[in-house]
Amino acid sequence: DKVFYEALYHFNAKRYDAAYELLNLALKIDSTSPEAHYRMGELLEIVSTSRDTLKRQQLANHFRLAPCYAPQPKHYLDRYATLLLNKADYEGALSYAQKSIALSRDAETYYFLSHIYFKLGRYEEAIPYLKAFDGEDKMVAPGVLSALGNCYANTGDLSAAVSKFMEAAKVADNNPISPYCLLQAGIIYEKQGKKEDALKVYTEIKEKYYASMQAMDIAAQRTFPKELLQRVQLLEVLAAQPL
Repeated sequence: DKVFYEALYHFNAKRYDAAYELLNLALKIDSTSPEAHYRMGELLEIVSTSRDTLKRQQLANHFRLAPCYAPQPKHYLDRYATLLLNKADYEGALSYAQKSIALSRDAETYYFLSHIYFKLGRYEEAIPYLKAFDGEDKMVAPGVLSALGNCYANTGDLSAAVSKFMEAAKVADNNPISPYCLLQAGIIYEKQGKKEDALKVYTEIKEKYYASMQAMDIAAQRTFPKELLQRVQLLEVLAAQPL
């Protein structure tokens, strides 16, 4: 343990040569340490290039061994899948996420898998995982609903997309999420030729979420259709007139 934690100290300080030597020593002392294998994989990921065939093989082997020796292999499968996702290796991330969900069908892995499928442009495959996600958490549900809206929009199911965006805006009811979802719904309404519905959601953004970026863009006429902008301005003038 002492050797491993010394290696970790050098790793965090970006002294990779020293960390490499100490991790090698730690693995000689205990070749079944999952964390030492994972950290060695991370280190080799940092210092190797795509042309370093041997190092790439070594890091793949260390990442493979980490979950094999772990009492809870899912922890390492999820970590490596996340690392690959952040590197835009979506196929690699998908492979490890699928191994993870085979061990435990938890909500986080469902959402993670849907995100990978979305990145791959495989929207129809993302939808079942999003629908299976437990959306009762008020902090998470708006993101799941919005993601479903994006998936439906990309598969051409515009009615389902606008329904999910509107639902997400209602559930979130906050400045960061609601105006984004309303704007997406408005754009879809326009594509469907539903100008009145589009006008309604754009007006809601302006009036209810006036401090949001979307409301500012509308006010600056950057994202607001000119025809609808004129109608909103007319409504504002009429509303200001005494009865």
